[in-house]
Amino acid sequence: MDAGNWTCCRLRSTACLILVASCQLSVGCSLASKVSNSSILSRSQSPDSPVAPVAPVVLPTATVPTPAVVPVTATIQTETQPTIVAAGAVRADQAVSQINVVAMIGSDVVITSDEVWQMVRQRVAGMPPDQQLTAEQQKAKERKIFEEELLNLIKRELILADFLAKIKKNKPQVLDELKDESARIASLKFRDFKIQNKITSEERLAEALQMQGMSYKVLQRQLERNAMLGLYMSTFLKDKGKGISVIEVQRYYDENPTDFKTEDSLKWLDLFVSYSRFNTPAEAQQQAAKLLKQLQSGADFVALVKEHGHGDSKLRAGEGTGNKPGEIQPAELAPTVLALKAGQLSGIIPTENGLHIVKVTEREIAGVRPFDEKVQGFIRQKLMGQIQDQERDKLIEELWRRTTVKIVELPK
Repeated sequence: MDAGNWTCCRLRSTACLILVASCQLSVGCSLASKVSNSSILSRSQSPDSPVAPVAPVVLPTATVPTPAVVPVTATIQTETQPTIVAAGAVRADQAVSQINVVAMIGSDVVITSDEVWQMVRQRVAGMPPDQQLTAEQQKAKERKIFEEELLNLIKRELILADFLAKIKKNKPQVLDELKDESARIASLKFRDFKIQNKITSEERLAEALQMQGMSYKVLQRQLERNAMLGLYMSTFLKDKGKGISVIEVQRYYDENPTDFKTEDSLKWLDLFVSYSRFNTPAEAQQQAAKLLKQLQSGADFVALVKEHGHGDSKLRAGEGTGNKPGEIQPAELAPTVLALKAGQLSGIIPTENGLHIVKVTEREIAGVRPFDEKVQGFIRQKLMGQIQDQERDKLIEELWRRTTVKIVELPK
């Protein structure tokens, strides 16, 4: 496989996450402060495994808001499909590229088919292939995704148009700084993406994205626009839901018990002493006893695993294999591991290949989580998120009511 195809395959599983990850972006604290403080926002062990397993490349993810139903009161007009002639064209007889406009927001914001189709390609690349679909069914599926992504982009641009208009009116000096900061965040995201996918240059990244039918410039614009959106929404919603009462939290806990069910699970550490490293089993026993004494005296478990462990747990920072009953390996360890509480250390456990010492670091017993501070904090965050979602949807509906959104002919 040549370098281009290798990179293409790597990107197929990760490029679709680059914009989703950008939803978590926020601009620098100083800029956020300048904006929010102004009047702009009125609103089993295997011995000696030689190589550590390579972790999959994963970019940070974020929850993407579910597309809201278009308000019935929204002003939507359908027009003949316009085009934008590429910049630099000087003669009518020159061959120039044309970009189809699929939506217009107000009088000066456009969304192009290229933008939407790139969003569609990213979503499709992240989906498992469905071999049962005919070509026509696949086309219909992509049309549906196109409409969903177009709606998402319209909602984003509605909010940004409102945001930028307020900045221009109330604090225009912040505008250039906002754009610079958004560009900086986009650049950092591209840098992280290149590092994780071992791409050595901007040119190589652009080529690899092009092989996926994606444009570096369009992705950069999307990242920058999402950065601006993140600033506005985090400021607009920061105080929404802060007044949630204990009664509301208790009610949610009582009415949603399935949310707080727990399975029997744990995390544990494993120090393995192999018989094969010693002349006799007795020598291995002596070494294990020495290590156990150090652990009982407070020695760092992970450090001892890395220095004296003979199994593959040292490749996982000492972590044992299996987190639930039936998954723990070697199976001989399961009764001891499951009997320990969080923070407890075992004695020496003999197995066919050697001796183990284990320690449980986290323990969950099957049942329902108690109504403690951690659970209450979780509920507050969830209720706050619901309130913020409602406020966001109200904002979008309000903006859509007073803005003319023109939708041109959708793909057939």
